[in-house]
Amino acid sequence: MAVSCLPRALVAALAGVVLVLACAQAQAGTRTSAQNVRAKGYGASPQEAVQDALVRVLQQHKGVRIDARQVHSTTLVSGSVVENGAESSAAALKDAVQKQVATATKGAISEYRVLDGGIGEDGLHWAEVEATFRSSTYQAPGLPSDKRRRFAVYPFAAAREVFRVDSGDVSGLDVAHALTDALIAQLVQTRKFAVLQRRDLSAYGAESAVVGSAAAGRDERLKLGKLLGADYLLTGAVTSCGTDTRGTTSALTGERLSGGNVEIGLSYELMLMATQEIKWADTLTFAVELPGNARRDSALAGAFDALANRVVMDLLENIYPPRIVAAQGGEVQLNLGGKSYAPGDVLDVYALGAPIVDPYTKESLGAVETLVGTVEIVRVTPKLAYARAVSGAPLAVGMVCRRQGRAPGAAATGTMGTGVEMQPGGGVKLPFD
Repeated sequence: MAVSCLPRALVAALAGVVLVLACAQAQAGTRTSAQNVRAKGYGASPQEAVQDALVRVLQQHKGVRIDARQVHSTTLVSGSVVENGAESSAAALKDAVQKQVATATKGAISEYRVLDGGIGEDGLHWAEVEATFRSSTYQAPGLPSDKRRRFAVYPFAAAREVFRVDSGDVSGLDVAHALTDALIAQLVQTRKFAVLQRRDLSAYGAESAVVGSAAAGRDERLKLGKLLGADYLLTGAVTSCGTDTRGTTSALTGERLSGGNVEIGLSYELMLMATQEIKWADTLTFAVELPGNARRDSALAGAFDALANRVVMDLLENIYPPRIVAAQGGEVQLNLGGKSYAPGDVLDVYALGAPIVDPYTKESLGAVETLVGTVEIVRVTPKLAYARAVSGAPLAVGMVCRRQGRAPGAAATGTMGTGVEMQPGGGVKLPFD
């Protein structure tokens, strides 16, 4: 049985996609830049002087260096071809060098003009040229990803081929895929990470073949070669999935309805891609109470969504603790929206104090956090959460918010800290970087 969602949920999701696309920054497309480079060349004739200047222009633009030993060897060979044929030998050498440079640079001069020229005291012609190089790049739409850590969520594994759920069998692979999809959705909606797709690259491969074909325009091919690599890999496995249900059958539709509890076991790791060092690992068992009138498929989908929210919020509260970004009277706004919170969620608010450093490793352990109040979420948008103060002292911008019962550092069994260092140009340095 495949885990699926209600059609109306799919319609809502598609509407959200349309909204995101409509609001995306319209800065995508091809950008062309031009660079002018000047150089002086020498030769036995004005044409050779211009050609030599163009070779030097290419060297300046592309940073090409010709092996002096190879040129010297070529000179000896050329000089021994004809005893009194110095001019023809020099021309042959010039052709060889130009071909070598053209091959090495793999670049083309869009246009050039001769600025000046003449004959020097040694009898050689000289020429000064200015060449124009034009290059095009593809600018991807939306915000740049260079200020966000790149996460690749790989498909989770399943400890069993089949899980017993509500007196029926559910494919372990379906459960793992459903949880993977829920994790990706939660991570993307935090807007704190660049989340890379790794579950199925077939769509990317098919589109790359179209873009790279002769049928596509030259500017379209600029989109190729932009595939991003991950900084961190999130992997894991579903270790258990079961229900303690009180199932019934709908008298109206005949559908199987579920009530009771769903319990899911999960283990996951966060690994640094460059070194394969495991930076954070955790195992947890999560129970979700099901309403008595829930369809089994939608009930399971809701359970996976709740579990994914738990994992992602644990991650966020240790790396990017939600902060108050605006405060007026008893109302505040947090820099986290999407699926992260729901109206009615209650959060504790902490004021940050002096930084704490581990005396042994010298690593940041975060900062002293003092509980100053409580807020309740009243509204959530894709980018922000709106809350009202419930108790405590006046709240201020920069204070950290955490779910009640999730004390600082209690979200995971690993070594994550809250010592995120803000970078002057944007982005952050994570505690485990």
